[in-house]
Amino acid sequence: MSTSGNDNNQPLSILDTVSHFIDNYLRVFRLLPWLLAGSGVLLVYRHSRGPMRRFFKATDVPQSCIESHVPLRGVVVRVCTESVCVWHVPIWSRWFKPPSPSSVEKCDLIQLRLAGVSPYPASEQWLQQRLCGRKVTFVPLSLCGDHLYSTLYTRIGWRRVCVNTELVAKRLAGLDQLDTLPTSSEGLLLTQKLLASEIKARKWRPW
Repeated sequence: MSTSGNDNNQPLSILDTVSHFIDNYLRVFRLLPWLLAGSGVLLVYRHSRGPMRRFFKATDVPQSCIESHVPLRGVVVRVCTESVCVWHVPIWSRWFKPPSPSSVEKCDLIQLRLAGVSPYPASEQWLQQRLCGRKVTFVPLSLCGDHLYSTLYTRIGWRRVCVNTELVAKRLAGLDQLDTLPTSSEGLLLTQKLLASEIKARKWRPW
């Protein structure tokens, strides 16, 4: 008799315990959704603070963005054999028109160098025709002085093209310092693509 009575009272005691626990920590339960929402906003901000900020030169790009290889976007304003000068366009200002080459100072542009390649003088004309005034995406790999060594992407027609590998495939650049590329997945992927482009160039475009 007593055993069955205890069994009948056990579910009630568990419910009472849970009810008392919720009553005692009701304020915490009410704050929990706000804490989770705040943590989510903080996480999104930490991962997107690079693309959301406006960078005026290569040294403005945080080291965390470089180490994480955060893709950045911009518009090419000037091109030379050694570097590609990009006006960085953050997420919040996508609708703003970039300045003309004559109205922007050199310090207002991020100077990019194509990682893993050494462009030949003949590449300058090709780069100017296909990059000047175009929207590009660049993935920073390392910073050296005032230059950001990056993987550069643009669209040529309907194709999304990696400029680094395209120059090698067209014999407009040679491979350079592949051993200095980061050992991250981004760096290893670029190394593999560059080597494949070099093989393709030797096969289809012999000197």
